[in-house]
Amino acid sequence: MAFFKKRRSAAEAAPELSQETSPEQTESQELQEAAETGQAHESAENTSTIEEENNNQEAGSTEEKKWAKPQTTLVIPDTFKENLSNEMRYVMQFSYSELPQLEQGELSIDGYRIEQGPFALTLTAFLRNNKEEEVILTQVPLVLVDANYNAVARKVFNLQALEIQPGTGIPYRFDFYPEHLITPSADLSSWYVGFHMQSGQIKPTTDTLSFEVRENSSMLQDKIEQEDRRVYADLQRVLEQTEGQVNFIGARVSVSDEGELAVEILVRNGQDEEIHFADQIVFELRDARGDVVASKPFDLSDLHIPPHTVARYTLEYGKNAFLKEEPDFSDWSITLV
Repeated sequence: MAFFKKRRSAAEAAPELSQETSPEQTESQELQEAAETGQAHESAENTSTIEEENNNQEAGSTEEKKWAKPQTTLVIPDTFKENLSNEMRYVMQFSYSELPQLEQGELSIDGYRIEQGPFALTLTAFLRNNKEEEVILTQVPLVLVDANYNAVARKVFNLQALEIQPGTGIPYRFDFYPEHLITPSADLSSWYVGFHMQSGQIKPTTDTLSFEVRENSSMLQDKIEQEDRRVYADLQRVLEQTEGQVNFIGARVSVSDEGELAVEILVRNGQDEEIHFADQIVFELRDARGDVVASKPFDLSDLHIPPHTVARYTLEYGKNAFLKEEPDFSDWSITLV
């Protein structure tokens, strides 16, 4: 996915304007400036006094704002400290100190960094609580927005009763998998992340926890996350044991209302060169008992995988490919014949 794309700023793109001035206009301007110089000298002392009074008023106003908007304190969990060098920790603390202050009673999410890995788009963000009481987060829907204000990804995260103490902020990592992406490409030269509210708005800062979380989709999300964790663990094991090989790993299986099967697989290329596949590869699906549930040849000639990357692919089995009725998918596997 071509996520990163450099854009020119508005200042760089704006053309320079020039304007010619006639000698008569120049002379007129000089006479006007000379006449105004005397008035400027006369009012300079009064202007200086007014500016000092305004500066004093602004300083007092700034102090009141700082009092009304206390800065939160960054708390880095031990799970983060284990993977942070002293330099990275300093950069994180500095970035946190540069965040805009919050109004009292607000909760915010502020993007810190974003990385595209082989399996997911990983977003690191700060969660800040400027309420007088602790905040406990469970189901939290987040939307990633790119430089063109387009929604890139949406996911309901189960934070498992994450507690954020009053007046503190913590870093947290969020993984967006391919099924959470709304668009195949995005301009992430600048971006932000926000809460998806019940009102439909995407807000980085909120004083309520009225998030747009539908019960059915949340239950489905939990199931998907559990399967993703299992697949990720299997994939990590494969990566460690089969460097230099090509592997097919089952991700999830689903049955449609019409009784057809869809099997999502991860195809991993551990070689140093791009791989291509034949037009007839037979995949067998086995259930928890080890019985063959379905078998069918697939045309993978259009699947090209760059070196050291992983691609998702869906195998679809019609009813005519079934070899067993009422299979047990509590556990299953997909193999090449």
